[in-house]
Amino acid sequence: PVSPLTLELLVGAFLAWALLTETFVHDTRYSMPLLVYLAVFGAGWIGRLPRRGRIAATAALALVALANTLGASFGVGGRAAITLPGASKTALERPGTVIVFDNSGYLVAGPRRDGDLLAMLQALHRAGVRELTWPADAVLGPDFSQGGIVALATIAGLGQVRENALNDELTRADAVLSHERVSGNGPPPCVRLDDGTGVWVRIGNPLAPGAKDYCPLPKPHFYG
Repeated sequence: PVSPLTLELLVGAFLAWALLTETFVHDTRYSMPLLVYLAVFGAGWIGRLPRRGRIAATAALALVALANTLGASFGVGGRAAITLPGASKTALERPGTVIVFDNSGYLVAGPRRDGDLLAMLQALHRAGVRELTWPADAVLGPDFSQGGIVALATIAGLGQVRENALNDELTRADAVLSHERVSGNGPPPCVRLDDGTGVWVRIGNPLAPGAKDYCPLPKPHFYG
């Protein structure tokens, strides 16, 4: 037997897929509404099975849900994949590789503290800083992103320096953030992130003669 809602489900799923395919931005967040169709198509038929088949399929579905929860939320397990001959090792989509299980995703093993950047920004505010600026190419990574910095700065009560402001227009109330990979050369970062990068701070014009790095933690100090 076929559900009387089959036509609506098929049309809705196809239109949603087609519209998302034609949009400019392809991102998992925008395709999340399609998960309801995957749930219906993937498990809706279980209720129509004979009793024994229904029990077995329900148990299998519950085990899959449990495995996904343990992997994505608590970091249990690793990656189990089947690699076919000729599979690409460089392409982002990894064609030729069938992933059976993977504990990586948006959430892995619960939240983790990745360098206390918020505490540093709050300390900058207490030290008299009111606005921040940073190079546009410094906020492209997952650990130090434009959206994340703006959100944390807002929590700390800090605004952004107006766009296209010149270095010599910056004052003691302005802080310049830089984000680079930590190396053995040069002064250490004020905040060290888990991906091997760090965050440095300069007050006012970062290129002024004698300008030094500044860190408000554990006590405010200039160095380098």
